[in-house]
Amino acid sequence: MARIWRLVGLIFVALFAGAVAIGLTFLAISQNAIKQDATAQATVVAGAITVFGIIFSAMYNEITSYYTERSTNIGKKWDFISPQLKKHYSPWLTSAKDLHSALTTAMEQNKPDDNMVERILYLTMVFYGYRLAFIMDPEAGGLLLLSTSKDQDAVEACYEGVKDSYQWAGTETAKRVSNLQEHWRNHNKPEKPYVLDVFAKDISNDKKLQESKAKLALWLTKENMKGISDALQNFTTTFKTGIDRLYTAWGD
Repeated sequence: MARIWRLVGLIFVALFAGAVAIGLTFLAISQNAIKQDATAQATVVAGAITVFGIIFSAMYNEITSYYTERSTNIGKKWDFISPQLKKHYSPWLTSAKDLHSALTTAMEQNKPDDNMVERILYLTMVFYGYRLAFIMDPEAGGLLLLSTSKDQDAVEACYEGVKDSYQWAGTETAKRVSNLQEHWRNHNKPEKPYVLDVFAKDISNDKKLQESKAKLALWLTKENMKGISDALQNFTTTFKTGIDRLYTAWGD
């Protein structure tokens, strides 16, 4: 912003200096002594042209420097944020959209069937699993970096809204979410992604997962699903808007 104001100031000075130079040139040429001397007139005009050249050269250099610096800053910022977008932001946002989609489908049923409950539990694990991975990353630390602190605070507030709306195990929710996060970290590997089919088979051999599935099944009423669905929609919309603004706002 300071650079822009400096550029505006330079343009104002250039216009003012140009106007003064033109005025002085006409004033000098109108003098009787110079009117009768073509060489003197040429010298005055040459001096005015030189002044204009200096003024506009300074403007050109400042404008060029501004856009060069702006391009460099964009590159540095993008190199810094791009890994987080790919590694954390996009997967987290996608998992939230998938969970919202599953809940929307479940609301169309009178009561979610066994397969749907397993799918929602799986996507719940993925959503919170990516959140934990973001927090545990030593280079990210769970700190959202968007175009403004206002955007960052808005996303965090929406995430808190999701947690408040998704108390699917009552007072045990935080503990059971933690168990799901641990399960996700232990089983999801880059070379072998932890898919729903494998998760569904693992439930039969894991008592904690069985209990979580049972509690989730009881909680999934239409009213509860509507609340968390709306909270997730708010989260994904706000997060997507914040990410989109990075493409433009960080270039200023």
